[in-house]
Amino acid sequence: DFCPHCLSDKLTWTAIKGSGEVYSFIIMHQVYDKTFAEEAPYNVTMVRLDEGPRLVSNVRGPNDAIRVGDRVRVGRRDVGG
Repeated sequence: DFCPHCLSDKLTWTAIKGSGEVYSFIIMHQVYDKTFAEEAPYNVTMVRLDEGPRLVSNVRGPNDAIRVGDRVRVGRRDVGG
């Protein structure tokens, strides 16, 4: 791991607000992992956090309501084993 700006490996953990916007997403219809079989079709969404980093996540709610640029808040839920 390294800083994408200066290439330093001197990294630290920083608290974030946990909000951002939908950067991109796809709707998965094919089940590649049985953990998600009951949720198909489900979305795989890239969120750009307000602090800059991006993370891959899932937006809760109807898949057809997701739009690039939507404001979202990061949450956590356990799935599978």
